[in-house]
Amino acid sequence: MIGAKTLATLLLAALALIAGGALGVLSPERLAARDNGALLLAGVFAVVTGTLAYRFFRLSERSQQFFGWSSDSFIWEDEAHFVGGKKRRVTLGQNHGEAFDLPGAAQLVICVSVVLIAALGAIDSRAFSQLARVAGGVSVGSYCPDLSNRPAEIDPNAPGCALVRRAYELGYAKDLGECAVAHSRAINRAVCTLRQWDEPLLHYAWRLLGGFWDNVSGVFQPERFARSWHDLTARFAQLGNIRGAQRQVLASAPHAAHHVWTNLPDPKTGAFSERTCEDRYRLLPHRPPADASRSQVFEHLLAQLLFESRYQAPSGTCREYMVHWGALEDACEQLTADTFGFLHAQGALGSVLAVLERSKTGKAQRALPPQHFLSFQCYMERPGGDARASREFFIGEHPFSAQDVRVAPAPDALRTDRYDAVAQVLARGFHYGKLLSEEGVDRDDVSALKATLSGEDFSLSRLYGLESLDIFLDPAWLSTQHDVLEVYPYQMHLKNFVRVFRRQYQRQRGRL
Repeated sequence: MIGAKTLATLLLAALALIAGGALGVLSPERLAARDNGALLLAGVFAVVTGTLAYRFFRLSERSQQFFGWSSDSFIWEDEAHFVGGKKRRVTLGQNHGEAFDLPGAAQLVICVSVVLIAALGAIDSRAFSQLARVAGGVSVGSYCPDLSNRPAEIDPNAPGCALVRRAYELGYAKDLGECAVAHSRAINRAVCTLRQWDEPLLHYAWRLLGGFWDNVSGVFQPERFARSWHDLTARFAQLGNIRGAQRQVLASAPHAAHHVWTNLPDPKTGAFSERTCEDRYRLLPHRPPADASRSQVFEHLLAQLLFESRYQAPSGTCREYMVHWGALEDACEQLTADTFGFLHAQGALGSVLAVLERSKTGKAQRALPPQHFLSFQCYMERPGGDARASREFFIGEHPFSAQDVRVAPAPDALRTDRYDAVAQVLARGFHYGKLLSEEGVDRDDVSALKATLSGEDFSLSRLYGLESLDIFLDPAWLSTQHDVLEVYPYQMHLKNFVRVFRRQYQRQRGRL
């Protein structure tokens, strides 16, 4: 048998030790990190509070009840069934002195120890500094500053000051000295609400009580409650959006989804791979390799227009652009006829719905039309000439337009005409003309440039004329000059073309 008070204090001590060990309160490293002030405050708090608990619960006296363990089938008349079954149970009975009880000194030590563990967990160095700061700012007997000993201001009309002012005006004196009026002492002087030096204590207490009542009455005004309730309901209404936004961040939900369908075969080079595309497209050659396939040329141009960071910040994240290789030539027509069925069959419906869901969650922060972060394009290469069309369709209540561009295969290895075709696929109404180019004013005189480059002497000095020829406007003549293409300054006009494209593209497309 054990006394109820002893059992309670032992359980409380065990719980405190387990919690302190789990939270690391008693670890030597954490105790060494505390300053002496925090440890002293925790010790004083433990002694005072533990002693009060010891006295309040009368732990120095013997327990009036005891807990016992019984495995018999009967119960004594001074006992009661507390918990357990018929054969094994814990009983509760009146203690007549036969139950075990800890001595009073041990009970006091346990109370102080339990409070000490709690104080060490709650009072760290930062808490001690905050308490010291609050205690330093509290002053019961605070008085207003004593202004009785303030030096009197000099009267500007005092005897002799008129002569000093006249000398200052004529330039014989550098300043007015003591005759200057000190206006700064009376400017913006705050009204002191502390106790005045001649104010009775009861009057000061009544004034404090009146200020306290004014503050309380202002807090409990119906208008204030109405504003608080309206603010609380508005915040609760945003909880769903906040939780949804957090889930999307943890799941790395896309900020945009741009899909491009092309009948070109997959180049099998890991094009637009989520793990490698950012490093792969950071720096690209100025033109596609001469032996590159049509798919590799398309990949190169698309990445150069959107992601390469050599000339300007990228216009998007490559992980949010999906190229569907080997598509049928009527892909955009199928998209228009059966939007959801086609997107589901192409594996694009999930990303589209995820981006639309994210736009609803972040609508309060940044309202953007869905056409800004969702786009659909078709780029097809086939014989028979170029053709461009814009096909309209709906996803739910949101209208979209898919740019359907069909071009003939490039007849040469240069393929700079592909830049304009790919740019028109990505940016609706894209145009790159002479007014946007940086070519020279003598651009139309190609015959003179041909004659200059045909000479055999001073070959390097003849190449400066190539800077005035923009290959992205008319590559017809240069496409046959393979030796000139090796030294053509692509970087000059390519930089301008990319900047013009991204300036127009960013007006139409972006991210959430």
